[in-house]
This record gives sequence, C-alpha cells and structure tokens, in this order.
Amino acid sequence: MNELMRTWRSSLSIFFPANLKLFFLATINAVIKGIQPFMIYVFPMVVLIKLFQINVCHIEDMWCQFLGRKPSLMLIVAVVGAIAAIRPSVNLKKCKYFRAFWFPALVLFLLWTFFLTGFNWALEGISAPVVKSNFIIFGLFILIALPLMILVSYCLFDAPRSIIGMLNGIKKGILFTLYNLPFIFISMLFYFVISLLIYIPTLMFALYFDLPGITVYILPGVLFGLFFILSSWLSILYTKRVYEQYDLIG
Repeated sequence: MNELMRTWRSSLSIFFPANLKLFFLATINAVIKGIQPFMIYVFPMVVLIKLFQINVCHIEDMWCQFLGRKPSLMLIVAVVGAIAAIRPSVNLKKCKYFRAFWFPALVLFLLWTFFLTGFNWALEGISAPVVKSNFIIFGLFILIALPLMILVSYCLFDAPRSIIGMLNGIKKGILFTLYNLPFIFISMLFYFVISLLIYIPTLMFALYFDLPGITVYILPGVLFGLFFILSSWLSILYTKRVYEQYDLIG
C-alpha cells in the first residue's frame, strides 16, 4: 500500500508547471510524428473498407450483424492503427513496421471490438429512462476503461509475440494504469470536459441549422482527433513511467 501511495504521488508530480510544459511539448511532438504514418498506412485501409461498403458488399452491415451491436469496423481499424502509429519507436514507421505487429494488432482488434461493443451498450443505457447506474457505467468507461485500453494496447505492442506474452502485456497494462491512476483520472476528466464542450455545441449547431453532414462526417472526425491526442498524451506517460516502474509492473 505504501508503494502504491508513493507511485500515485509521483504520477501527480507531472502536473508541476515545469514538468507539465515538457509533457505538453512531448505530446505535440507525438501527435505530429504519429499523423504521417497514420495517414499513409492506416487511413487508406479505412477508406478501402468504406469503398467496399459502397461498391462491393455491405461489409459494415455484416460486421454489425455478426456482433449484434454497432462498433464500426472502420473505427476499430482506425483505433488500433492510430495507437500503432503513435507508439514510441526507434524504427521507421513504414509498411514493414506495421506488418511486424500483426499478432498484437489481431489481439487488440478483438479487445477493442469487445470494448466498443460495451461502450455502445453503456451509451444506449444513458439514453434509456434515467437510471443512476447507467451514468456510472458510462462514466467508468470514459474515465477508466478508455485509458486502460490505450495503455494495454501500448503494452501489447511491446510484449513478446506469444499467447503468454499477450497475457503478460494485458497484466502489465492493468498494473501500469493502477500505479498511475491519479494522473490518468485527472487527465480523463479534462478530456471528458473538452469533448463535451466540443460535442454539445457542434451537435446543437447542426440540429438548429439542419446540417446532418456535420454530425455524420465532421463531428466523428473531430472526436477521433481528440482520441488521437489523448493516445499521444498517454504514450508520453507510458514512455516516461514504464521503465521507472519496471520493478512494479514487470
């Protein structure tokens, strides 16, 4: 327990002005460096799925019918690809880089599918008759489960390419989240508030002026951009703390 309290206090030290300034600059750098490989190698895959949906077969509809709910196949591919593009690496992020991670990417594809299915379930819950537990579940998804999934993803990309390695990577991601929980929780509160400040006025503007294109195309892109920034923010935390806490998380 003393070790946990020590790591929590240490994680909060990132919010000291001098540390926070460097953290912001590192995050901006991670965003800039991550955008290029994402747009070159991941975004064309998302567009290809959309083209298949329009011209060849209703792949999105079949995917949603298979799951029984609707976490978009394009979104899952974009999320896993974005995390791979943002992930700190000394290697050039070209086609060979992405091919090398096919196994953890497959595991993450399944994990993010389950997560986004649960997220949609929680989202549907708060649109039902008001039940306090629905809001709590939705809040936990945003504040805890989302950063946990991102950090687990980074750990899986760094884990050995085996079933045992993947299980250890998941365990490492859970422990990493636990030992840095205060910093993550405060960061997610800011992320949640900023997302709402962008989402609600934009939605009201689109509804008032009857501009469905904003809600269909622009708003999802903006929200994904916020996710990209959040993933970059957490990648800096992961880079900074994973070696400092090696003895704790393995």
